[in-house]
Amino acid sequence: MSYLKVVDIYKNFDVKAMAQLKGISFSLNRGEVISIIGPSGTGKSTLLNIISNDSSPDQGNVELEGKRIENDDIAYLKSSFDLDFKLDVISNIISGLSSDVPHPDAIDMARDMIEVFGLEYKDNKSLDQLSAGQLQRVRLAKAMIKMPSLILLDEPFTNLDEFLKKEILSELLEFIREKQITTILVTHHLQEAFSLSDRVMILAHGKVLQFDTPERIYQSPVDVFSARFGGDINLIASNVLKIDGENVVVKGPYGEFTIRGHADSKKFIYHAIRPENVLVSDKGSARGKIVKRTFFGEYYLYAVNTGEKNPVLLKSNEKYDIGSSLSLDLSNRSFLIPI
Repeated sequence: MSYLKVVDIYKNFDVKAMAQLKGISFSLNRGEVISIIGPSGTGKSTLLNIISNDSSPDQGNVELEGKRIENDDIAYLKSSFDLDFKLDVISNIISGLSSDVPHPDAIDMARDMIEVFGLEYKDNKSLDQLSAGQLQRVRLAKAMIKMPSLILLDEPFTNLDEFLKKEILSELLEFIREKQITTILVTHHLQEAFSLSDRVMILAHGKVLQFDTPERIYQSPVDVFSARFGGDINLIASNVLKIDGENVVVKGPYGEFTIRGHADSKKFIYHAIRPENVLVSDKGSARGKIVKRTFFGEYYLYAVNTGEKNPVLLKSNEKYDIGSSLSLDLSNRSFLIPI
């Protein structure tokens, strides 16, 4: 039985608004961590608001272990700040508990969270004495003190620098994994989604385009939008020549290729390949000159003009001069995407 079940959620907005939810359905296992990515204004935050009971759907329902979700089941961290600067650290953390928890127990629980999130010796400090990172740790301690069954994270650390953000997310994920807390993270950072999640959902135009493991989202996107949203990609329009089981022979501007996948007979299709899988090879069928080079620290991204409408993108650790001629092999780990 699924732990969290979201069933056929519809949400309409003002006719002038772009964001809508159209029949969103998915289920999560206990302790599963997922990320939701997609363009701005496509309904990611609205979906979390519905799951958290902050908003009601026009249609559909959300269940946790077969029952309606109660507020005590959820911790919800948004980008907006939710701490009380009139209270000290430990009082802010305790405010995350129900008022019927005896005060001595609340103190003990808060001190446990203080230790978990690295706030030792900060119990009685006022919030204006804390750094930005320490304030976020107080937020986490406040959210986690009640040991929720489900945590929703709507880009809660956008005001932190990347190093501190990674550090805090890593600490949070370690705690979440240990306690088997089901987690939904909304993020605009693709690498964050890929590195932290068991599965990734691409939400666009109010619909779930793809919901799969990070590897499959990246290596086997279901359509052009998902492919481009997953990162840099070469899309080469080709003809389907032959289908032999899972092997499809296609022909495009760089010749014939046999690619594992699915295709309709005698139709156009995209021969797709990520830039890091493009190989520099004397036997390569794509030949051209480098017209652009961008340095990303771990690699260079090159645009190679082959005479076609779009340049071939290549990722490489090697440094080539702009204007250099290259022969490129486009057969390595390529896949098919419907046009």
